[in-house]
Amino acid sequence: MVSRWTADGFEPLLDEDVSNKDVKFQDHMHVFLDKLVYLTGESVTGRLVVKNEHPLHCLSLVISLENKIHTRYIDMAGEDTTNYNGRDKAYKHSIAPHSVECNLPTGYIVYPFTFPPLERRGMSTFQHLRSNPSLRSHWRIKTVIERPGALTKNLRHRQHFNVYLDGTLAAETKAVSVEHLTKSPKSSWNHIPVCAKLNMEEDTIKMGSEVRVEVVIDNSSDKKLDHYTVSLDRVLVHRFSDSDEELSVYQNLVEVQGEKIDKCSAIQRTVSFMVPRELVGAGETCFADIRYVVRLTVKKPGLFHGPVVVPLTRGRHNHSTYLLVMSADCSQAKTGFF
Repeated sequence: MVSRWTADGFEPLLDEDVSNKDVKFQDHMHVFLDKLVYLTGESVTGRLVVKNEHPLHCLSLVISLENKIHTRYIDMAGEDTTNYNGRDKAYKHSIAPHSVECNLPTGYIVYPFTFPPLERRGMSTFQHLRSNPSLRSHWRIKTVIERPGALTKNLRHRQHFNVYLDGTLAAETKAVSVEHLTKSPKSSWNHIPVCAKLNMEEDTIKMGSEVRVEVVIDNSSDKKLDHYTVSLDRVLVHRFSDSDEELSVYQNLVEVQGEKIDKCSAIQRTVSFMVPRELVGAGETCFADIRYVVRLTVKKPGLFHGPVVVPLTRGRHNHSTYLLVMSADCSQAKTGFF
């Protein structure tokens, strides 16, 4: 027998209305999602199917949409090793078809569900486990059937799927610019005066697109400068609930090398690069951030002169909040390093 749960109770359905009866049920349950990839702004829809060979007595049945953030860090300072593990929910919304004690009938029971449109409070599906610290963000539908009795096991089911940021929700783009000015234009043995500026026409860039940035470098010194570089970097920021630690991992995604710069000379160039197609959108949560930044790096000669680094950023904490949006077709998007 097949029945469907409605606000008025259980109503019978024909057997052919429940497909894929041969799928593997976990604790008498299986979730069928209408899609495996969702964008922010869309509603997650599907149905929960409960399979009972005997009537099932339950106290409640709750279906939850969750975004879980898992951060892990191993601190090997000195002889002691400390493990930090954070498992937090960046987003959660629950639906309770049964909030009071009831009996579920024998057979297949279908619970259609529709969650409100996804907000940007969570983080895109992402997995970066090859670093210390490591970061993972995953979305899932979690179903729990609470049963009476202290020794009776509650029934649980988890169904994972992917969520990405929709570029149509991005704010209006605007030009951004950042500049590094030298403390003194006079050159000396311990000072190499270099000014650098980085301009970009839009503060929102799209995966798979070409980005153009304007580079202006003024070398007022009597030293020849090495090749400058323009790079696109991803910054993974980790926070741990059991400590005050905030750690960052930098990943270089794209790097373009420019020419050397003669002494007492200036250049103005337009540098272009392609944004990788398989990226996840920037996101900020209470537990972890994914940020992107475009950097101009001008190396100075000598062991005691650090490079001039100009990060093109906007947003809080002087970090980039460039939004790398998904293309129109997200069905082929992948997670991982890119």
